[in-house]
Amino acid sequence: MSHSHRGSIVRIVILVAAAVLVTAAYGAPAQTLELPHFDVPRHCKTVASVGGDYSETVYGGCMKMEQAGYDGLKAGWADAAEPVKRLCLEVAQSGDEGSYAVLFDCIERARGLPP
Repeated sequence: MSHSHRGSIVRIVILVAAAVLVTAAYGAPAQTLELPHFDVPRHCKTVASVGGDYSETVYGGCMKMEQAGYDGLKAGWADAAEPVKRLCLEVAQSGDEGSYAVLFDCIERARGLPP
């Protein structure tokens, strides 16, 4: 794992931890965020085309990762704290169309679980 990637993960974990503490201190807001809809095929096509040449292997791997992320989110989305959801949605949508795999990883890290 590169130093810059590790630093990004550390910043995400710190921000998520702060969001959890704020929620514990002040309570969760009334509005409940729904599990978002991401355009997974479009996202995976973008990922599979990084570097100029489209890779069907990368596309297939991306689709599998996104499906696994979505399945994990369906099972645990309701239990995640709203500030964590908001922060992780920003992270998951920061690159392009949005990624269920990134969203799931962020929420699991906020819970202190391995992704």
